[in-house]
Amino acid sequence: MKQELSLLIELCAAGRGLSCNRAGEPINLDTLDSIDSIDETLLINISREHKTAAALLNGLKEREESLVLPQTMKKLTLLVTREKAMRTFLMEEWDRVEKALTKNNIHMITIKGPASSIQLYGNPIIREYTDLDIVVQAPDLLQVLPVMEALGYRAEPPISPKKKQALTQPWYISKAHHLIFIHPHSPYRIEVHNSFFQEIKTDPDYQLENIFQRAEMVVYEETKHTVPTLLDHALLMIEHGTKHAWSQLHWVLDAAAIFSLKNRGFHTALANSITRLGMEKQLALIISLIKALMPISLPKTYAAIYEQHAPKITRQITLAQNRLLSREVDHQSIFHILSFSWRYTMPLAAGLQKKLEICIRPFLVSQVDAKTLPLPGILQPLHLILRPFFVLSRRTKKRETGCWRQETGRGRERGGDR
Repeated sequence: MKQELSLLIELCAAGRGLSCNRAGEPINLDTLDSIDSIDETLLINISREHKTAAALLNGLKEREESLVLPQTMKKLTLLVTREKAMRTFLMEEWDRVEKALTKNNIHMITIKGPASSIQLYGNPIIREYTDLDIVVQAPDLLQVLPVMEALGYRAEPPISPKKKQALTQPWYISKAHHLIFIHPHSPYRIEVHNSFFQEIKTDPDYQLENIFQRAEMVVYEETKHTVPTLLDHALLMIEHGTKHAWSQLHWVLDAAAIFSLKNRGFHTALANSITRLGMEKQLALIISLIKALMPISLPKTYAAIYEQHAPKITRQITLAQNRLLSREVDHQSIFHILSFSWRYTMPLAAGLQKKLEICIRPFLVSQVDAKTLPLPGILQPLHLILRPFFVLSRRTKKRETGCWRQETGRGRERGGDR
């Protein structure tokens, strides 16, 4: 592992108030001649990839002696200040969107991003993110379309008037889990979901209606926002991080912050919910990563689950750790998706039904591709044959727009989003 990444992990953990031992090769910070041996530009670039520039800056400030050159500290400070200002702008949009949806009788809760930032760190702009994720209590996602359009947003990809009807699709077309909205004057996008959990098995207590009923209010600058309870949010964070193999350091830091909470009742409830939802392997996976990277004092509540299930998923633990430490980026080829599903996703899934869904998912045609090339009913199965060409087209488009997204804060996501 690059010593820059190893150093980043320790400094970010310190910046988030977490105790951390050196991951990978040992490096003595007190004797490290950082100016000569650390590539400071690479350190900043890796922090941006992992959305931990602010945590890195806080960690550097914790040091009594400067660990980087003054010009590097200045560059990082300017970067973090600019990104915080952008997130402050998003707070205004957060309020505007929530008020507009509520006025139109569409109830929403905010997940990840500013919601997890305020729940875990006490402030919605401390944690870094590049979009706003909301869950609406609406059976049809298209209900939010006129509200968002009235606020100046447009759907991406666009939704034509002819297709603003109920989303009934053939079996080989993947189901839409969310709509993406962008604004011409905002570097952020807004993702609107109408489901909470996606990968774990269903349970009556964790249906969307019940999650909304027990949602709580958080306050920022005298403005109230509705978010999931910390328990529900923690389950979602574990599910989301597991789905993307914990390839972002800031996800691992969030999980470490959750397990560092001094609340025995919360940890008991979380362990019980983990067992009830069949997420024991997911829990063992993230605990293994935390123990390897930043061995904090973990509550004994999780010991039995960890000891029972960690030995069963050693390959998946190794895969996740390698992805995190190697700066690997997802390649959306069918071969890569099948390989990842077989080696990682399926062994972690609970139940035969979920395993079958994972087997089928790589072969489903995305709704975007189906809309890009509309075909009459009898010819629609041709989308399965044409899928590789659409994948290649999307990858080419991402390369062309990558520089602009980096400059505006919509940087490339390693292994997923948020």
